[in-house]
Amino acid sequence: MKETPRVCDPRDGELRADEDGALEPGLESFRNLLLSHAQVETLLHSVCTQVVDTVLGADMAGVTLVDESTGTPKTVAYTDPRVLEFDAPGCLSAPISVDTTQIGALEVYSFTDHTFTETDEILIKVFVTAVESAIWNSRRASEAQRELTGLREAMRTRATIEQAKGIVMAIRGIAADDAFEVLSLQSQNENVKLHTLAQRIVESVGRDQS
Repeated sequence: MKETPRVCDPRDGELRADEDGALEPGLESFRNLLLSHAQVETLLHSVCTQVVDTVLGADMAGVTLVDESTGTPKTVAYTDPRVLEFDAPGCLSAPISVDTTQIGALEVYSFTDHTFTETDEILIKVFVTAVESAIWNSRRASEAQRELTGLREAMRTRATIEQAKGIVMAIRGIAADDAFEVLSLQSQNENVKLHTLAQRIVESVGRDQS
């Protein structure tokens, strides 16, 4: 279960009737952005802008994410550079989670001692849910690309080794299993990867034939 947004201002806010009218244009604009399949970076910057435009009392907004390689938090999108150092009197922070792990937060700031309301929290949840979905999809796409690259490399490596096996079989007049054993032993003796040895053999034969 996701955490509920944390209201940094200790006072409890009350729902305001005039807030309802601010929801529709912001949500519609954000919906159009989602349908456009924008890049995550573009989406995050747009989220910050939409939050400030939609949430009453919001003066700045920023998104902080944990860097996957270093594990350190970094503000990756914001509406105002003062977000990086600003200690706001009032703020609303909503956690961003992917696969049950919190990876960052969407933070909304007010220059005044403003009390954010339950309506603000609900609206922030909508934006956060969309951000979480976009980040999840982006990460899955990156993983799929890495797997595809690895598969292509494995196929290329296998093809080169098969070529080298064929060369050894032809030169020595031995079976495929024996040729692979010859390559494996030579690879161990020279302390080089099997693919590197196979590539060298294939290139050597290519030069001899040219």
